[in-house]
Amino acid sequence: MNKKIKKFLLGYFDLFRYTYSGSVNFLKIQASIVKMIIILGLIGVSRNLLEFLFGGSWARYWFALTPDVFLVMFIGPVFLTFFSSVLLHFFSNGSGLKVEMKKILSVVFFLQILHIFIPFFDGLADFFSIPFRIYHSTDLYIKMILSPVALTPLILFFTWPTSLGIEISWIFVTFVLLKLYIKQFKFPLLKSLAVLSVTFYVTYMSIYPTYFFFLNESVHGSNYVFGLFFIFLTIPSVLYCKKVMKKENSK
Repeated sequence: MNKKIKKFLLGYFDLFRYTYSGSVNFLKIQASIVKMIIILGLIGVSRNLLEFLFGGSWARYWFALTPDVFLVMFIGPVFLTFFSSVLLHFFSNGSGLKVEMKKILSVVFFLQILHIFIPFFDGLADFFSIPFRIYHSTDLYIKMILSPVALTPLILFFTWPTSLGIEISWIFVTFVLLKLYIKQFKFPLLKSLAVLSVTFYVTYMSIYPTYFFFLNESVHGSNYVFGLFFIFLTIPSVLYCKKVMKKENSK
């Protein structure tokens, strides 16, 4: 097997091993931005298929095998990777926590592999009727997204649409990033929590409330507008990442 491919796959392995070890090969991605976008898109499309096949009745409704849903799922992981990386880099450096964009981008990229596992947790929740969401009114939801709870993945338990797999994934992401900031980057705990909380909040608000209140298919007739919204935010994020990494490499 090609050495670059081995190093690339090792990043995924070390990402999960990082929960109990200190190996950080996932900070050294061996792929260009174009290749990253293709891989992320394939991960998103694969998740859509897996959700339809194994995610249960709930997932088959949301992850339909239609072009508009495939568009959202292709661009979704790309959006999450580059948009979240920009936020993490911006808020980190703005708080005096100097971190390289290529390291942030690398770990967020590898974290997108969680999309492949989400459908199986969703399927288990459906099969065993595991409760994963607290049902409430729209008025209460508005209060929740304006409360401190929305700064943490706990808000997902009050969110529609969400799933057990999504909730577990976001908790795992938070754990990995917090450990990375404290153990690897040696950043103060409170500043790390502040940066991660604000980044999560902006990312969350850009996805769930935006979809729920403004860009859902009930309003527009399809999910194309939501997909185009992701693309609108992703393009400047990719350009920003390229610009910052070019500057880092020139030093």
